[in-house]
Amino acid sequence: MGKTIFITGAGSGLGRGAALGLAKQGHRVIATTEITSQKTDLMREVRERGLDIEVFKLDIQMNVIEQELIIMILIYLL
Repeated sequence: MGKTIFITGAGSGLGRGAALGLAKQGHRVIATTEITSQKTDLMREVRERGLDIEVFKLDIQMNVIEQELIIMILIYLL
């Protein structure tokens, strides 16, 4: 069994590639993106490939969001 990995900026570019690549290697990925359309596209690709990625729309620069993120991660891992 792989590790659980948290990736920000997973909606495009290196973040998206890392999320998909690590999930293909058997890791469980928690991915975030700020843009709704990127979240939707990534979720569709995850479903099509049958990968273990949870995708959240999230702006990690906001203090309240950071706190909620920690709670979501803990709930997801428990």
